[in-house]
Amino acid sequence: NPPEELHVTLAYLGKLSQVQQQLPAVRRLLTWLAGRTPALKGVINGGGRFDASDSSDGKDVIYAALDAPGL
Repeated sequence: NPPEELHVTLAYLGKLSQVQQQLPAVRRLLTWLAGRTPALKGVINGGGRFDASDSSDGKDVIYAALDAPGL
């Protein structure tokens, strides 16, 4: 996939249709939290793969494992 199609999942809250009403509150909370949290430093130390499933819309999911003290 092109880089512009990649993303970072910080937390999976469910399908958009199931959580859409809570998004404004989540956005406010994350904005507040980000303003009070120092930047993290870390290294990618591995990765893995989850096979396609119904919850991933039938797509395989790959991930990079981050080692960041304080996370």
